[in-house]
Amino acid sequence: MHQLGSELLVSLLFALAGLIALIALPVALVLTLGLNRLFRSRVGRSMRATGRAIVPPERHQPFVNGPHGELTIALIPATPAQAKDARGIPLLAKMRRQARRLAAIYAAAASLYSVLLAAAVFVAIDFSTTRAVILVFALLYSLRVLQLGTPVVLAPTAVLTRQPHFLMLAVLALVVAIWVWERTIGADPGRVWLMLAGVPTVAVLLLNTRHLRAIGPIVFAATLLVLYGFGIGVAYATLYAWDAIGPVRFVREDLAPLPVAVAVTKYFAGLLSLPLDQMRDELSRLISTPLSVVHVANPDGLTAVIWRRLFGIWLAATAIGVATAWAFVRWLARRYHARRASDQMLSIDVLMLIFTVWVLLVFSASNTWMIAASALMGFMGYKLCTQWSLRHRRVPALLGTPRALLLLRVFGFDRRTQRLLEDLGHRWRYLGPIRLIGGTDLADVTIEPHEFFEFLNGRLSRAFVTGSDDLESRIAEHTTTPDPDGLFRIEDFFCHEATWRMTVARLARGADAVLMDLRGFTPTNRGCIFEITQLIASVSLHRIVLLVDGSTDVACLEQTLQDAWRMMPGDSPNVGAGKHRLHILQASANYGRTLDSLLGLLCESFRARANPEDMFEWQVDPARNT
Repeated sequence: MHQLGSELLVSLLFALAGLIALIALPVALVLTLGLNRLFRSRVGRSMRATGRAIVPPERHQPFVNGPHGELTIALIPATPAQAKDARGIPLLAKMRRQARRLAAIYAAAASLYSVLLAAAVFVAIDFSTTRAVILVFALLYSLRVLQLGTPVVLAPTAVLTRQPHFLMLAVLALVVAIWVWERTIGADPGRVWLMLAGVPTVAVLLLNTRHLRAIGPIVFAATLLVLYGFGIGVAYATLYAWDAIGPVRFVREDLAPLPVAVAVTKYFAGLLSLPLDQMRDELSRLISTPLSVVHVANPDGLTAVIWRRLFGIWLAATAIGVATAWAFVRWLARRYHARRASDQMLSIDVLMLIFTVWVLLVFSASNTWMIAASALMGFMGYKLCTQWSLRHRRVPALLGTPRALLLLRVFGFDRRTQRLLEDLGHRWRYLGPIRLIGGTDLADVTIEPHEFFEFLNGRLSRAFVTGSDDLESRIAEHTTTPDPDGLFRIEDFFCHEATWRMTVARLARGADAVLMDLRGFTPTNRGCIFEITQLIASVSLHRIVLLVDGSTDVACLEQTLQDAWRMMPGDSPNVGAGKHRLHILQASANYGRTLDSLLGLLCESFRARANPEDMFEWQVDPARNT
């Protein structure tokens, strides 16, 4: 191995690491999509199973003389005035402030990373103010900070919204700023940013698409570890074989007398300077007939014993990579399950790590060790700054008692349901957890690290509710405190055919607010009809909000509600004289307006509970709903 020289050997190894990182991304994307599909299939099969538990039916006190009071249905359109009033609700304003505060913390921590790295670049190139005026130094330093600052725009944007197009807009705005800055001072536009941030930016944007973001970063990290083990095995085995057949010299007369390290550097430098067609021909010759390029002193050195050793080296290194990847996924699952990190914290950490690893590989391959080391120091600075801010600035949401939201929906509208859950989560999770019945429509976007590990381990059945005692223990496991960044979790309950009704009834009784997405509801949705009956039986109407649109069979819905009202048991919280109003939000073509109005109705339910005679005053004002 000494023939190559330590400096060239290290450069080649880091170049190999960069190549593996490029290969790992498409491999991880394909693996993630395949695992998502397999996970959904397994979930669907388990949902259709009856399970082993015998679930007793829900028991209620029967009505003797029929329900007291009258059910009135208020159909509320999501008008601009409705949405404007909702945005003014103090509780929603506090949620937005919490999100902005958390985004500012991540922006500051990521800025520390780029500032430290830019400073290391200037020290490495020996730039000093004695060689330029202070203004030029400031301009160049600011440019370096911008070129290394892609995480500074991506991290806070991911806190405020995970929609890929907003992340792309944030990157585009940064690229435009860099281009203007570089043109102002006469630098080469875009080249440095593409080299330092192009590949990791593409990776982050791809991993943040809706069907990849739940487990995509985990799969990408695990794939990297496996491929690095494989690559190290191949590299070490190749060097071992090199020593067995060596010494090796180039055939070309100008390269033959040179040391191998110098000859390799000169050969590839000349190769890269060739026109594309000649470069392709030379590479084909090197691969197909390597002995026409290099001369091997001992071609018979690769004996059967050596081949076995080479295979053993490769197999051992690959096995270590697989074991390391498995241990990583297990560690991540346990860390998440122990609530030492939220899904958002893990996602942004992976974002920062992708940029750090790429910068480390780029500068290590060019033997710029100080800058490479500063990338690691920048990442450590980001982590320390984030942990200190979350711990000492009291970021966890202090918006009163946690309020659990139960989300029910019509199955079969995957994209629409996923978007609703995602956007609700970005606001409601500062207030309390979101609970739902797990299903194939949301399986690949709500899967948590510990559920993913159980799935890989062949123990997906552990994620399913098996009976009433098991359900109570699962509910008891969920704490009333948020994760370190102030976010509560999305708690999905996977159920067999025999346990989902029991689970719906229990979750409904324990919910502080219930949202039922009935877009697409028709008489064939028997499960939704059962859920409506359970809500009327066990949840106060002021805590329920139904969402409908043009695809909803409103006449069937109204009939279902009236039937459920007539069958309401005697222990229902809705029993009592007078009119009982149930609010239904009519979705607007403007999605943002619908979302604001929906959150306003849900938050107003808390004020209604404290002051029932004043409940929903602002929503049903006819002057505002015209």
